[in-house]
Amino acid sequence: MPASDSLAQSPADTNTAVESPEQLSQYPVDARLQMVWSAPRVRHWHIRFSVAESDHGHFSELTNFCDSDATTGAYEVAADGRSITFAPRRGLADGEFQVRFQGESVTRLQVEVLERSHRQVVGESANANENHSTTIDVASLIAGAHAGPPDGASAKWSLRRLPYDTIRVEFGNANRVVTSNQELDLTVRANGLMVAKSKRLSLHYELFRVQDGKSVAQQTHTLQLDADGNSQTASMSGKAPAQPGVYEARWRLSDDSDKSWMSLRRSSPPLAQRGATILVLPPASTASDRGHDVSLHWQSVAKIEPAKRPGWDLKQWLPSTGFKYTPRSLSSRGPGLEQAKHDNEAVSILDPKSTYATQLPKLVANLPHRFTVRYPSGQRMRLKVEIATSDRFNDIKRTIFLTDLPTIGTTDPWQTQSFLHYPVSDNEFIRLTNVTDDQLVSFASIQIDNVRDSTVPEQSNPTEALRTVILQLNEFQWIDDLAGDVIAGVGPSFHPEAKAMHKLYVATERLKTYSKLAGYNALMVPGNVGGRCWYQCDAFKPVRKYDPYAADFLQVFLQLMNRDTLRIYVGVDPTIDLADVEAKIRKPASNSASYLRFSGLRVRANQYDLMQDDVGVSLANWVSQLDRQCEVNPCYAGVVISCREGSHTSPIQCDQVLNEPTLRRFASDVDAARSSDSIAALRTWTDGDGRDALQFWCQSQSAKVYRQLAASTHAEILLVDGHLPRSANESDTWTVVADLRRELGAPIHLKEDLDPKGFAAGIVGHASLSDQKIHPAHSPPLLADLTSAVESIDPTVLIVDERKLAGVWCEELAASLRHFAQLPNQTLTDVKGSDPGVKTTQVRCGYHNGKSVLLIANTAPWASEIEVDCHETLNWQSVTADGPTPDNRVTESWSQRDKVIKATLAPGRMLVLTAPTNSHAIPIHAWTSQVSGGEKTMTEINSSVTKVVKRIGSLADPQNYSALSNGGFEQSGGVGIPGWMHTQYPTNAVRIDDSEAVQGRQSVMLTTDSRTAGRTWIVSEQLKPPQSGRLAVSLACRGELVQSDATSHRLRVSIEGTRDSEPIRQTQQFEIPRDGQWQPRRIVLEANGVDPTTVQSIRLTIDSLSPGRVWIDDVHLHDWFPMANERRDLQGEAFMAVQGLQQGNLTPVAQLLQNYWAQYLLNQQDAVVVKPLPVSHPVRRRSEPPNVADRIKSWIPRPLRF
Repeated sequence: MPASDSLAQSPADTNTAVESPEQLSQYPVDARLQMVWSAPRVRHWHIRFSVAESDHGHFSELTNFCDSDATTGAYEVAADGRSITFAPRRGLADGEFQVRFQGESVTRLQVEVLERSHRQVVGESANANENHSTTIDVASLIAGAHAGPPDGASAKWSLRRLPYDTIRVEFGNANRVVTSNQELDLTVRANGLMVAKSKRLSLHYELFRVQDGKSVAQQTHTLQLDADGNSQTASMSGKAPAQPGVYEARWRLSDDSDKSWMSLRRSSPPLAQRGATILVLPPASTASDRGHDVSLHWQSVAKIEPAKRPGWDLKQWLPSTGFKYTPRSLSSRGPGLEQAKHDNEAVSILDPKSTYATQLPKLVANLPHRFTVRYPSGQRMRLKVEIATSDRFNDIKRTIFLTDLPTIGTTDPWQTQSFLHYPVSDNEFIRLTNVTDDQLVSFASIQIDNVRDSTVPEQSNPTEALRTVILQLNEFQWIDDLAGDVIAGVGPSFHPEAKAMHKLYVATERLKTYSKLAGYNALMVPGNVGGRCWYQCDAFKPVRKYDPYAADFLQVFLQLMNRDTLRIYVGVDPTIDLADVEAKIRKPASNSASYLRFSGLRVRANQYDLMQDDVGVSLANWVSQLDRQCEVNPCYAGVVISCREGSHTSPIQCDQVLNEPTLRRFASDVDAARSSDSIAALRTWTDGDGRDALQFWCQSQSAKVYRQLAASTHAEILLVDGHLPRSANESDTWTVVADLRRELGAPIHLKEDLDPKGFAAGIVGHASLSDQKIHPAHSPPLLADLTSAVESIDPTVLIVDERKLAGVWCEELAASLRHFAQLPNQTLTDVKGSDPGVKTTQVRCGYHNGKSVLLIANTAPWASEIEVDCHETLNWQSVTADGPTPDNRVTESWSQRDKVIKATLAPGRMLVLTAPTNSHAIPIHAWTSQVSGGEKTMTEINSSVTKVVKRIGSLADPQNYSALSNGGFEQSGGVGIPGWMHTQYPTNAVRIDDSEAVQGRQSVMLTTDSRTAGRTWIVSEQLKPPQSGRLAVSLACRGELVQSDATSHRLRVSIEGTRDSEPIRQTQQFEIPRDGQWQPRRIVLEANGVDPTTVQSIRLTIDSLSPGRVWIDDVHLHDWFPMANERRDLQGEAFMAVQGLQQGNLTPVAQLLQNYWAQYLLNQQDAVVVKPLPVSHPVRRRSEPPNVADRIKSWIPRPLRF
């Protein structure tokens, strides 16, 4: 049969009956095969791997080991299991899959390969010279042979049996997870070990604990092999280890009949080896019930106070190692840090770019330790903390950043920040570095605590989490973020699978601790990230090349979480090819483009069209499969589906329905009389009067699919709309996303009622969107975003995206998250204050489970004092028992006296109180709010507004983006203009002019005549898309002086690139007067949406559109700037804020100071550093400067020092 004809046959077009499991188990051959292929160039592969027509055999358990997400839907396994077809729509250079084969040794396998052209439909004939077919005997594969293509074939491939397959291990326990002392259900057998067929072998079994490498169990069995190299199964009797953790079981088969080997080496060389990973969980009787939370009890280990112990210096004296809790100082500033007084306490001062290092006390390895840094309030602080196992810090194990900004009207003289640390040894060092350029940083102490024990309260009611606060785990990087250090302590003899499982186990345990400390009651773990996937799925073939052992990781993670109170959501990333949809696209008779989404009139090759019913069915089947796998776990709460731009589930947009079939379907649904109109008439209608109807129709079609997805699950489903914003430093960005599963003010259930205009979650706010210098772990904007979300849409779910899990948390933020989680799900009633003009405070009431619920939130960027007058005296209590922080500060400040509640709340803080009552009536009579701190705080507010107003003008000249080279055209010579391409004809159309320049010595001149207008251009080299997602172009230009021509010269500036393989372009035209004068450099183009995660490359294009000559110079790019509409908003808010101050209305003032760019301007100012009074007792000072220059340097004010 010709290869092309064979490949054209559908794998399902066979009359061979599907064999039953009983028939398959009778086959003597059961082998795992590996197929690898490659080519010298990218090609459109079509590979068919099949059992010869008259032979017996069956394929199953196919695993995709390609490295491209384009292969997840490229496999098609025949219904009878006799053939596998691999035919991706996009070109690839290489690939690999592994598959289980059951059959006979005389069975023949066929590999058929051909290459399709780019537009060729699967099943059509290709160039016969590119096709080849090879037949392989199974017996040769079992014996260890490799099969390959015929000589001269352009495509190279290899088929072999996997070497570890000669020992088969079967677990009765799902996912190889057992509990302590549980009976092991484990069997082992020899499988096709032809080198020892018909022999009696010894099977040696040993179990090792990964954490410390100790052997905990050993057994030896005897196996008799038959003529096919197979044996009967041997049962590994015994119990699982008592100590929880990850274990690696190892088996080896050897022929111990050769006594000479036994006498020389005590054991015979292994004929085959195999390992497997086992996870042991603590017994259920000692695990916490999911109805109760576990309390962590901390005990003090040590307190590092450089200001109180300045004498502990290595250069002076090394303390004895017997002093366990006395650290030794390694300060880089000589004998002790400079010290000062703050709030009657001694503090240590770090100069800009200076460091302080000290030895840590002996800490218990792998035990959670809480480090709390205590420092004076009001600092612009960016402190880098490093922990290493050497005083040279050449083996740093941990690096985090602690950052803070001044808060208006703060009344607390001290602030703290905490982070978790898991020591890797009992000999570690800590180093603090002030990474700012011009700010002093002072701190008082570093408190170190460890966990004494964790208990479940004996007589406490289960904590009722009413609303959900989800910590979103990004991709799979969170495992390395939390447990990347543990692999260094694992012995090299352990298999990568055991190391990966151990890292997952440790990271999950650490995640539980951090989540509770940070205030979360739920987690969102990604089920898949593109083609990488943590579970087994029939909807697509996950890419396993980078995660070969992760097929059961989701189930393992859920089983670990079943013993905790955290609720787990599983993330779905619908950006991959689905097998069902791809199979329909591959059919020769199908219109493949109908399954793909359009952008204008262009097909988006990687995005499915939601209007195709088959697409919705395939997506629902995928989600349903995932839901069924997870629902057996008590911790499982539901799925979170991304609806971001570019995903299959992103909302249908109007510009995606301009193709004729979709437009006619729209016309038929909305106005049947128009369905017969010409396509041109339909497009004219949808661009005009029919636009609103088209938009609503698109939303309704999207909502239809979302309802279908919701109906496919038994658990909760959350749709997250939009890609979370990224900053230049992703580890410094947290994002608050609010759940919009209900209309404002009207609770709805997603499965029952879905508003097509508000189907998904939206981004409410974010901290440090574009300022990588501000870490949000202790940043007021994140607290403000949280309060803003509660105020604006009263969400039931909040998703917080930390980007990188650094183990740093803010006590104030954690308290607010816990308060939010205790709000009842129903809508709360807004209570108006005594002064209707006060909108910087929010008071809401509700009733739930026999209690009145009171929410008090401070939405102002300054501390506020709120007084609430109730109708009657009730026993109000806080819903969370936060208790004191590690420095004994109480995170809540409120009191009750009879009917009056008084609370002082920091910016962005919320307070939730409950009181038992039988009345459903609103218990509040009236409330008032005022600025905390009186005149002092008002002075700070006035000063902040003044500074913003004065600095608005600086936004017109943003900082440069360095990706553009030779923007001043100073580099010249040789061929062309370095860094630029340009028009080549006429030869003088573009040239360097060294007689004209606004900056430097020369500029570029563009000459255009009437015949080439619009065809004279210069284009920059490829540029890297900025992390901010924004790009502005500024330049100076000069038009030629033409006395007789009063018209202007037109220029066009464009940013061009590709996004998801589609061209994008943002353009601006402007005019230059023909007066011979240089125009000052100004911004001429602002481009937004240049997302570095989706835009592959960009370039700058400048076109001359008018006849005549024009000079261009001093071209700059900018990536850190407000858009024109943001500048207008900022100016308007500044005007209203000034008026508000004059009239005593602080609401517009709060709005201004919460504006991102206003905060940016305030943060850019140079802080005036005023040293506190010196301490009263003698302190160590710096040694005398060694030379005159250094002495003079100490006299100069700090901002001017060299």
